[in-house]
Amino acid sequence: MGNKTSLLLCVATLTVLVLGCACSDDVSVEAISPDEKRIATVFVRNCGATTDYATHVAMNWRSSERNNDDIVFSLAGDNEVKVVWSDNNTLRIACKDCSESKIFKLVTKTGDIVVQLDR
Repeated sequence: MGNKTSLLLCVATLTVLVLGCACSDDVSVEAISPDEKRIATVFVRNCGATTDYATHVAMNWRSSERNNDDIVFSLAGDNEVKVVWSDNNTLRIACKDCSESKIFKLVTKTGDIVVQLDR
């Protein structure tokens, strides 16, 4: 096998490994703030057979893309979570099955936004 063929095989293998490990996010609920400037998104992240699902709530400006820095609430498993804006500065997260042991992130204030968890 020549050097070019070996290099191409190596690059192809690495590409499959990297892309095969990508996570997918399935959006279940979105809520827009009353002033229509922000959006809260509930999504379930699936990173494959070797990890459990995780449910997240991200809050960001409507004009920007969602990213991991925007996550204000995370818990293990695929859970029923609802979000509602009480006003422009208060996001309420409703989760009946959110035991303390399942929650691994809860940001209660970010900038001028207060995040409240209702169980």
